[in-house]
Amino acid sequence: YGGWSLSHWKDDPLFVVWFNNKGHHSLPAYLNALNGAILRASGVPGHITTFNHPLKLSSEQLNRTS
Repeated sequence: YGGWSLSHWKDDPLFVVWFNNKGHHSLPAYLNALNGAILRASGVPGHITTFNHPLKLSSEQLNRTS
């Protein structure tokens, strides 16, 4: 699960990506979706490609670091 939210900090927009840290691909997937939405909204032609190569952590390491 995940998503993103938008707020403002002073005069600047603030985007926050929310993600499930147990899913190896959730952060890059939601960040890519947000960046794609920003790009489309800007009217600039193009696309974004994201690659992800997650670390192979044991259950103990994953529980300790997340």
